[in-house]
Amino acid sequence: MEQTDQEISNRTQKFDFNKAVKDLMDGKRLNGKDGILTPL
Repeated sequence: MEQTDQEISNRTQKFDFNKAVKDLMDGKRLNGKDGILTPL
């Protein structure tokens, strides 16, 4: 099943890469309910 660019954009638009890097440097977890990668 192929996804359109719009569907992918809608799913990932809430992911802020810069915030993710900052959170990672601050020691926040990558996975789990509140993890950095959860929005993906």
